[in-house]
Amino acid sequence: HDSVTAKEDGLERFAAPDGHPRRAAVDRFLASGRRREDAANATDLGDFAEGRYDFELRRADEAVGVAMWRRGTLALNDGPARLTLEKRVWIMPDGAVRIDYEIEAADEIGAVFAPEWNLAFLTPNTDYVTMEHEGSRRKNVGNAATFEDSAGISIADRLRGGTVLVSREPRGALWIEPLETASQSEGGLERVFQGVTLTTCWPLRLAAGERRGFSVTIGFRPLEE
Repeated sequence: HDSVTAKEDGLERFAAPDGHPRRAAVDRFLASGRRREDAANATDLGDFAEGRYDFELRRADEAVGVAMWRRGTLALNDGPARLTLEKRVWIMPDGAVRIDYEIEAADEIGAVFAPEWNLAFLTPNTDYVTMEHEGSRRKNVGNAATFEDSAGISIADRLRGGTVLVSREPRGALWIEPLETASQSEGGLERVFQGVTLTTCWPLRLAAGERRGFSVTIGFRPLEE
């Protein structure tokens, strides 16, 4: 009972704790030129991912939601840069969740705005869960992927009987990574699939006083067989 065995080599990389909780709309800022392969261990330039936001409830047409805003800084090579990030989270009449971002720079900024989205799925088995990107054939959600110019993806989940639709504006790079951990079972340490991590990337170059907006919508529709 005291011995530890592993069912495959390299599982130690899954046993390390994450740098932040695996949630949705985790507001990260990365250095320009970062790739998907090193994003998980890349330094977050901002203080927004786990920062406290002011907030107030909002209503617009038939949607209800909450507006959150935070003044923070980015640790850039030429010194700290100040900005205000506002995100408005809306529950739409059809049940979709839309997040509208607006970033206003107090200083000149050059970085990548890279919000992270962690979505739970029970299996990467393509008999049950498959991903499609803008008409492409079905892909395995257990495989990492990079789409350099993307408006979003869809993930069909036969276990839940529906399709998750992720769309974003404007278009940009989209990174897909399986969310996996190492778990101790009677047979030893083994890799466990928990879901998918999506990173929506937008280059962000703003002069002092400039602002820019982005949005992400996550919806659900019954599965079309």
